Amino acid sequence: GIHTFNGIYSTLYSFPALYDQQPMEDWLNQRHTGIGNVLRAHGWRTLFCTTHDPEFDNMRGFLTSHGFDRVISEDDYPEEWIASTNGVPDHRMFEFAVPELNALAKTGPFLSVFMTTSDHKPYILPDSLWFEPRSTELEDRIVEYADRSVARFFELASKEPWYEKTVFVILGDHGVNMGHTYDMPMSFHHTPLLFHLPGGQVSPGRITAPCGQIDVAPTLLGMLNVPWTNTTMCIDIRQRVRPCMYFCADDRIGCIDGEHYFIHRADGHETLYAYADLSTQDLSTGRPDKVKALRHYAFSMMQ
Repeated sequence: GIHTFNGIYSTLYSFPALYDQQPMEDWLNQRHTGIGNVLRAHGWRTLFCTTHDPEFDNMRGFLTSHGFDRVISEDDYPEEWIASTNGVPDHRMFEFAVPELNALAKTGPFLSVFMTTSDHKPYILPDSLWFEPRSTELEDRIVEYADRSVARFFELASKEPWYEKTVFVILGDHGVNMGHTYDMPMSFHHTPLLFHLPGGQVSPGRITAPCGQIDVAPTLLGMLNVPWTNTTMCIDIRQRVRPCMYFCADDRIGCIDGEHYFIHRADGHETLYAYADLSTQDLSTGRPDKVKALRHYAFSMMQ
C-alpha cells in the first residue's frame, strides 16, 4: 500500500492493502492471527515502539488486541524529548527501547517492532547530532539522520548479550512518490527488505523474485523454525517463488512480474508496461495473455 497503516498491517498480519480501507480501524473486530500472536503462543513477549501518538491509525487499539503485549509511544518518553507532531526523534526511541529489550530478554525470547518517523514531514533535525551530515538540503539530511539512527541502534544493541541471537528485519512501510512515469508510481511501492543475522544462523543470499510485505512474517518464522498454521496468502520467500506480486493504492491495483507492470483502475481502465526502462508504452492490446495472467493473479488474491 501507500500508507503507514498498510505497511504495519501487511507486515505483521500478512494481508494486503485493499483499496481505500483502513484495516486497523475498519477490521478491528476481525480476528487476525499475525506474527505477534504466533510467537506469543510459543512463549515470546511482544513489544511495538513508535515515536508519536499511539492512537494514530488506531495502532495501540489494534496491536494490543492482536498479539502485542505493549505499545511504547510518546506517552512514555520524557516530555522534553518530543520535538514535533511526529513525537520524538528516531534515535531517542531507540535509546529508550534498549533497556526495555534488556528487560524482555531476561524473561525469554521477544519480538520488538519499531516504526521510525523522522523522515516524514514535518522534518525536524535534532539540534545535537553525533555525526556531521554530508548533505546540505534538509530533505537529504533527514534521510541521512534516519539511517544514522538505525546504525546507532545497532551499535547499542551489539553490546547486549541478546544481539548475536537476534534476527533483525529492516523494511519500509511504503516508498516515496517520485511523481513520474506511471499514475501508480512504482517508487511509492518499492521498498527495501533486509534480514540481518549477526550470529550467522542463515547463509547469506539475495531474493530476486517478486515478493511483498505480507511475506515478511512467514519468512521470519521460517528462519526461526517456529511451527505455525498459515491462514493467509503469504509465503516463506526462501522456500517458494512467486510468479508475480500484487499491491494496491486506494483506487488502483497493481501486479508486477520480472518484466511487466499491470495496473487496474477503479473505472476499469487497464494498462501494461515493460517497466525495466520505465517505458510508458501501453502493451495491453498486444499482450492480452500477460494482462489476463497478471489480472487473474491479483484479483484472485484480493478476493
